[in-house]
Amino acid sequence: MSILNQLPYFWELLSCRDSARRIAKNIIQWEKEASFYNPEQICSTRKNRQKFFKYLLAVFDLFIPLPNKICKNLVLFETLRLEPYIENFDRENVIIFSPKLWFNRKELSSNYKELRLKALAYSVDIAIAYENYFFLNLYILKWLIYLNRYKSSNIFLYEDSQPLGAFFVEISKIYPSKIKAICIQHGYFPRFDPEWRPEGSKARYNLVWDDLQKELLLSYNKYTCVEVIGLPYFAIAKELLPNDLLRVYFIGIGSANSLTYKSLLEEYCLINNKINDLENILTFYRPHPSELSLEYDTILNNNTNIRIDRSTKLDLLNSKQSIFIGTTSSLLYEAKCSGHKVINMKEQNPCLVFEPDLTVEKAKAPNCVFEYLLSRAIHIDQKVTKSHAIRHTRINPHHAFRKAIFKLNNL
Repeated sequence: MSILNQLPYFWELLSCRDSARRIAKNIIQWEKEASFYNPEQICSTRKNRQKFFKYLLAVFDLFIPLPNKICKNLVLFETLRLEPYIENFDRENVIIFSPKLWFNRKELSSNYKELRLKALAYSVDIAIAYENYFFLNLYILKWLIYLNRYKSSNIFLYEDSQPLGAFFVEISKIYPSKIKAICIQHGYFPRFDPEWRPEGSKARYNLVWDDLQKELLLSYNKYTCVEVIGLPYFAIAKELLPNDLLRVYFIGIGSANSLTYKSLLEEYCLINNKINDLENILTFYRPHPSELSLEYDTILNNNTNIRIDRSTKLDLLNSKQSIFIGTTSSLLYEAKCSGHKVINMKEQNPCLVFEPDLTVEKAKAPNCVFEYLLSRAIHIDQKVTKSHAIRHTRINPHHAFRKAIFKLNNL
């Protein structure tokens, strides 16, 4: 591309010189809200920003050209977390990008083009840690020039609070006629007080699981365009017969906040001890993907009858009707949609915005769960279960996704 062709984008950069500051400001504000709930994780993130070698990588990567795709409409996906949606596009148009320095080859199930954007993420870190926006401005220019090669660019994100998500959301606002940053809901949005904005609330376009999540997102940003697409799969629990063993799953929340994490595991142990004498019941702990076995083994070791469940999510949700116990995990919502029973151990903050089958105070949880299981209140009318599941996950999730993308691209 000639210098003359690039001149308009230098002007774009000058007219949007505050974009880099807005990227940094949005992340700082999100971290301020998040620090109330996950102080350890936020503190660690801030410490890791102040490393000089990030300058070197940020400079070096500026001179590496971005991959040239021979297509009119470019599609970028943020990591393989959004993999269920990728198959809706021609593989030749798709690039998978990641904040890592390398991809795990085992994670990449298909031969998609890979793009490692660690240096771009570092340029955001430098802007936040040192208020030096020089490198970030250059990356904004580099990406504006690159994305202008294509008739349109759809950038699918699962967050807008981390360096890459915040970056692409902001540059899509610089050139909205050609670039769309679309946030796809990846985890359940509870309601927080004090406020902690959900992912996607800074993006122009959002795809969410249901109307309640849409309503919550719009309460943070009434100008965002939100489409409901349901979950990216269809799951339905099998009927539990009278002689079947009842499975009870304790749901992990991740160990970002060590005090909350330890407290929840100890509560699960108390519940397990209380229901241990009931017949025909098996108890399982379902760890969050971010948890290490070392973290929960030390607490669960005294409860040897609690098994660890490592099955795939679809295998779990398509199994016999079970009881899922937890606080604000996305898996509780997904289990409910699939026809399982859900017990929410109520927390004053955050709180769910969907209706579980039973809500109990943490202090009373062992006795309440015991009484609930004693009554064997697990029978579910199969027709009701299917109706509920279809209403939330849609019969054809990919059709809902494609319909939403078509609508957004024609706004």
